[in-house]
Amino acid sequence: MRRSSNYTKKVTCDTWVTRESIYSGVTQEPPPKPSINQTTNSEGAHALRCTADTKDLGPVNYEWKEHELKEDKWEEGPWTEGEALKGMNSSDTPEKFSCRLKTLLRTGEASDPFLNPTEPPPKPSLNQTTNSEGAHALRCTADTKGLVPVFYEWKKYEFMISEWKEGNWTKGDQLMVMSPKTCDKFSCRLISGRPSEAGDPFLNPLCEPPEPPPKPSLMTTKNSAGVYTLKCTADTQGLVPVTYEWKEYGRKEGNWTKGDQLMVMRSKTCDKFSCRLITLLRTSEASDPVLNPLCESGPIWWKVLLGITVLLFAVCAALISVVYKCPEHPFSIRLKKWIPFYKKPVRPADPVCVSLTAVPVKTAIQVEPANTLQQANGVAASNGGIADQPNAAAEPLLSSKSVAGDSELGK
Repeated sequence: MRRSSNYTKKVTCDTWVTRESIYSGVTQEPPPKPSINQTTNSEGAHALRCTADTKDLGPVNYEWKEHELKEDKWEEGPWTEGEALKGMNSSDTPEKFSCRLKTLLRTGEASDPFLNPTEPPPKPSLNQTTNSEGAHALRCTADTKGLVPVFYEWKKYEFMISEWKEGNWTKGDQLMVMSPKTCDKFSCRLISGRPSEAGDPFLNPLCEPPEPPPKPSLMTTKNSAGVYTLKCTADTQGLVPVTYEWKEYGRKEGNWTKGDQLMVMRSKTCDKFSCRLITLLRTSEASDPVLNPLCESGPIWWKVLLGITVLLFAVCAALISVVYKCPEHPFSIRLKKWIPFYKKPVRPADPVCVSLTAVPVKTAIQVEPANTLQQANGVAASNGGIADQPNAAAEPLLSSKSVAGDSELGK
């Protein structure tokens, strides 16, 4: 390229721009701040277009910067050259993009960041509040960090006694002022590149709802097939539509779940059940709990007690059997101390050997001499003739002496 004091930069192959013409022309001002719009490319994919008034700017280049959300902070990337149209791809992390215009001498201001249109904005929620004039309103709230620009759309669900008439999405502000006494519901969504998921409908806080449904009662019925059911009954005249919810009371109180007017009993558990009625605007009081008609054994606590008792007896029997079968085992020895009614078995005494020796026994009967006997006979003859019976006086003596000898022998 040829350089001199009169020329600055070559624009095209045959055009030269002088320094005087540049400073005297419109190129002295920087390019305007661009804006980003969502569009599609020739293949129908999501894209972002960097747009601005480029009249009299001469050749214009486009640069893009990516902003990626990491740990609740947006990290900016470098500026890279590109086209006015930038194709978008889905990303695992939220990201947004900015663009700017660049001419031969000046660089324009960066546009506001625009969220990747392939990722929808977060689902909003509705909260009751008041506006600056004190009127009741609903606020559409969501985490709009990095969502530029953000628009709001509202949908009205009109109360029609028996149903909700769903309206169309209409653009609005973040606040929606409520009309008094009407029982309509409202929902909102965010628009930033693409629409977000709609928020859950919120009832007008100024609604004056009708009376709640009456408290229902439960009846036990049995059909022809022998199936037991619980029927939730109440006066539902004028309550259209009516839905039913059921709650089961077992070991823990359950949650309310939608169901029909009849609940079929299939299990034999001894749980209780309750029901309630729900209309479009009100919920009735819950019915009194009713026991499962298939319950056969009543409360289960006595079964648990019986099982524990049987288990304890089995354990005690096993321990006692161990003690008697293996009395010398260390475990049995320690266990004997724990059994209060345990008695040690009485072992027979060892036999004692006694030596017997012959002991001479004195006889109590002694033979008297013959002369003594003859003298006795003579005296007896003189006294009355008893001498003919010599053994008569000796018999009593023998008997007495034998008795004495027997007693001494026994000693």
